[in-house]
Amino acid sequence: MGSGERLSMGATQMSPLKRLSLGVLITLLSSSLRPQPQAAPSQPQAPVILPTLERPTVQERFAPRVRSLNTWAGAVAHIRDDYYTSYGVKMELSYFFNDAWGLDLGLRHLWTSLSDEATLLRDRYGLTPDARPQSWNSSLGLLYGAGYAKALLGPSISHVDPIAGLRLGLTTADERYIPTLELSVMPTILLAHGLKLRLELAGTLQFEQRERGLVVSTGFLPSVTVGWGGTLRELGERFGLSEQAEPEREASAPQPLKPPRDQRP
Repeated sequence: MGSGERLSMGATQMSPLKRLSLGVLITLLSSSLRPQPQAAPSQPQAPVILPTLERPTVQERFAPRVRSLNTWAGAVAHIRDDYYTSYGVKMELSYFFNDAWGLDLGLRHLWTSLSDEATLLRDRYGLTPDARPQSWNSSLGLLYGAGYAKALLGPSISHVDPIAGLRLGLTTADERYIPTLELSVMPTILLAHGLKLRLELAGTLQFEQRERGLVVSTGFLPSVTVGWGGTLRELGERFGLSEQAEPEREASAPQPLKPPRDQRP
């Protein structure tokens, strides 16, 4: 066998690795030389329309405080540390400017008597306190509504307004005028038809000028009152003083959003 025949046989025989490399190279060249499809022109997108959604709420208020006017009447007791105990009646007028803050005007009349301890000292030793029995009190107060609450009272759930108050007043005691400061908590149970039931627990601080000088006395002032009222609009509708409520405006049609801009150069 000649040398030329050996060279031709060596050229036709190729290793598997070389064959695989040659196939990959041919595939890459064919894909690079294939014509690429042209991109389709961008079509204008339809506007996205979002529905009009209402603000989600858990539950509507049973009786709003905003611009609410209420009258109150009930029984009150004043237990002081100066040998006197008073029982009486009270009337109040309250108004809330917004959901948190309001004012009230109060007037109460007290029937005052000596406590059992003071009566014993008077009968046994002839001693009487240098304080004077109190009769009338007028006050101006600042109210704060600390949110809303619910309470399970009996078989049903009651709506409660937790309210706090700070009052400055003037109390008459015979010929004396006693400045009075009251700090109170007033959980108020909301009933139907504008009625309300309030249990008030208050502490008092009084400054009385007596024979021995200026005396500061403290006391406890609980009361139970019944109130009636509502917002100014509700009161106007009940008494026929306001026009019929305007029909609710139709929800405005949803506005389409602008299509996104083409970010391609």
